[in-house]
Amino acid sequence: MAHGLEARVPFLQPDVIDAIMKIDPIHKNITKERPSEKHALRKAFEGTMPDEVLWRTKAMQCEGVGMNWVTELQSRCNNAVSDELFAQRAELFPNNTPHTKEELYYRQIFEK
Repeated sequence: MAHGLEARVPFLQPDVIDAIMKIDPIHKNITKERPSEKHALRKAFEGTMPDEVLWRTKAMQCEGVGMNWVTELQSRCNNAVSDELFAQRAELFPNNTPHTKEELYYRQIFEK
């Protein structure tokens, strides 16, 4: 993601790009007055869509696989890595030592 471009087609329209580029960047920052991400964009669309859609909180992209998949995955990783093994993680992986059991689990898979 650090080196990619995610194109959002509606936002590539020349009129939208022109309007967004004219907004002072200070208005794009999260502050006490603008507590939500994309506040300027949301304000621009007020009155054109329902508030419950416009001002809803961000959702994870994983909704298609269920809302608890992250918790389930972390639980499986915690069960797969013993406390004893986790205590040895710095000896096993002195470079970029895993910080969590989930990281250690993935690192073991990668090293195989």
